[in-house]
Amino acid sequence: MSATAITGIVIIALIIVPIWYLIHSQGAGKRKMEKELATLGQKGEMSISEHEAWSNKVIGLDREHEKAAFFVQASPQSKILVADLKLFSRCQVERNLLETQPKGNAIVYSSIRIRFIPREKATAEVAFPLFTDTEDMTLSNELQLAEEWSEKFNIVMKKHN
Repeated sequence: MSATAITGIVIIALIIVPIWYLIHSQGAGKRKMEKELATLGQKGEMSISEHEAWSNKVIGLDREHEKAAFFVQASPQSKILVADLKLFSRCQVERNLLETQPKGNAIVYSSIRIRFIPREKATAEVAFPLFTDTEDMTLSNELQLAEEWSEKFNIVMKKHN
């Protein structure tokens, strides 16, 4: 084998192996979070039928038991929030904006969350924080996810209206 071929193989390996490792490790992290959400769902008598994972968060829906779940994997302690959709009349996407310069046309969000509005005043409000500027570095697709999942939750909650 010539030195040029060996050099080419080494260069390709140096480029492809790190990219493959990065893709594989990100996929493994998402699968681990999804598995943990499913396990927690089984403990809480839920069977998550739909879910979506991004960064360190997973959101899911149990259509059979009409429950929504939100899991955040954090370093000191992971957090799971569950909303019994039978107790809520609707949900909405809540966007909080940061102050922007008067001439600026950019919209900067400080937080995006899905807020569940209770049917009765005695029921506590529940909110799934999809994005907060203090915890998350950049806003990627959380706004689209919030719109998509609030629509799914509202469809389930309309059965009880």
